[in-house]
Amino acid sequence: MRQPGSFEPVPGPAKPYFPALTGVRALAAYCVYLYHFNPFPARGGSQLEAILWAVVDKFNNLGVGIFFVLSGFLIAVRYGGISTWSPGELRRYLGNRLARIYPIYFLLTCLTCLVFWLRPGYDIYGVWPAYRPLDKVLVFFLNITLLRGFSEQFLYSGVWQGWSLTVELCFYLLAPFLLLSARRTRWALLLWPLALLAVGALLVAGFSVVHTYGFFASFDFMLGSTFFGRSSEFVSGVLLACVLPGRGAPAREGRGRLLGGLLLLGVLLAFKVVVPFDSWARPATSWLAIVVNHLLLPASITLLFYGLLTEKSLLGKVLASKPLQLLGFSSYCFYLLHVGVIEMLVRHHVTSNSFGVFLLLNLLSILVFKFIERPAHLYLTARLRK
Repeated sequence: MRQPGSFEPVPGPAKPYFPALTGVRALAAYCVYLYHFNPFPARGGSQLEAILWAVVDKFNNLGVGIFFVLSGFLIAVRYGGISTWSPGELRRYLGNRLARIYPIYFLLTCLTCLVFWLRPGYDIYGVWPAYRPLDKVLVFFLNITLLRGFSEQFLYSGVWQGWSLTVELCFYLLAPFLLLSARRTRWALLLWPLALLAVGALLVAGFSVVHTYGFFASFDFMLGSTFFGRSSEFVSGVLLACVLPGRGAPAREGRGRLLGGLLLLGVLLAFKVVVPFDSWARPATSWLAIVVNHLLLPASITLLFYGLLTEKSLLGKVLASKPLQLLGFSSYCFYLLHVGVIEMLVRHHVTSNSFGVFLLLNLLSILVFKFIERPAHLYLTARLRK
């Protein structure tokens, strides 16, 4: 059994699998969807509806934060046993990661830019018609190379929600160094977010001199939309992998960790509603926003995961059920499809009913996962092994 705080390679070819966390992926994607398409009226409804709207409006960091913490945990569990990152190991690792996230994103980006070119009205920001031909080529280049996530000007160009893949890719590139430092002492990981925040601040200061296409345009942007500001979420996941008992240990009775995580998460959401420090009109660099979004929120998500992995619970059983597993596996496709040209095509040409759109996007996501994303991933990883 693996002792807390140490990493050992998982025996055999099987990758560690955590059914409850697969189900969590679906819930995280739905949190992002609800934030983008809040079903409750902000005004004109009942007081309860106004409160529910305010709660859902604070999902802005929750869904993506869950994905980032989960990514840090899974990468640490799967690759933490590598003691020396040889060029071959590094190549296989990065190839596997890109094979997981890039193919469907690349196809959807090409489709999105083509639709924007033919039907500029499908760009929900309305900026595509104002681009010169050279600008459109630049936008396409920045999107397919995942560089647009460093630019505030182009952050929401192309596949709108794809900005988070730039953050994810930065973590993939830095993860080997994080894992090697965790082998020495896991608490050294706590220094990484501070160091990365300092690097991000230097980049903002440097780019403020040249003002190039909105790259690292502000501290708010760096803190909320780049890896340098959001590394604490990934580091929280890595720390969870350090302290988690061996995956062969049976879950214990008890509700302390799970209930603690849920309670802390609920308190944070309620606090964000009562004290509106986290709105578009207020800077993300306020000390309260930094403490809540970059320290307490990742901590509550991590505690929730720890409870799901170590305690028996009804919630864990539901998340591990077959329907939630399927939705969890297709959640990445749902995340990429739920805003943009596919969603608009469904809404404009199939049904405008919000629940109907939600169901159809889930169905499309499952089909894309089964017939495009998964086959492409298996093909590319097989080529890498050869």
